[in-house]
Amino acid sequence: VAFETTGATTTVTTEATVTEMEITVEKNVVVEGENLSKPTFTHNSNGKSTLTLANQKTVGAIIAAEGAKNQINFAGGAAKSTQVNGDAGKEVIKIADDTKLTGKSVMNLGANKDKVIIDGIINKLTIDNGNDSAKDKIEISSLDNIQKRLKVKNFGEEDRLIIEGDAFRYQDLEDKDLREPLKDLGIIVTLAEIN
Repeated sequence: VAFETTGATTTVTTEATVTEMEITVEKNVVVEGENLSKPTFTHNSNGKSTLTLANQKTVGAIIAAEGAKNQINFAGGAAKSTQVNGDAGKEVIKIADDTKLTGKSVMNLGANKDKVIIDGIINKLTIDNGNDSAKDKIEISSLDNIQKRLKVKNFGEEDRLIIEGDAFRYQDLEDKDLREPLKDLGIIVTLAEIN
């Protein structure tokens, strides 16, 4: 494993499979190179930090997004059975078009305004928007990106699901006649309980 820091960005390069590595993301961390098995990344609890996974394959990563503003980029390669745990901060999670999420991945967005952008391929992904009143957005650039199933839980009144530019709100998705065709396309939306 090699570390190189230029300005506020630290690049971690692996040349073999690295197992159970733990990294705290202070500002910007980019991971490149070979395979990671069961890495743990923790975003710092202060300010803004960015984690970019640009290595060939990551298996079983746990990403704790504890900062006020957390950006997580899956940029190239494959990530299998990844878990992202949001907190009270704002998460922006980007799955780039040259990336594939395989296995069963989970993104727990937590409280606050969060965004997931799916430009890459996903196999089975569950996104829990969190039981909050903040406006979360899930953007899917193409239905072809959903290989098997996308589950969206706790879809609230302020949340938006944007598919190929078409926006769906809570009020739209209350209609089972709309949710059923989405389910046939592999997108299962569970609405949040509104009091």
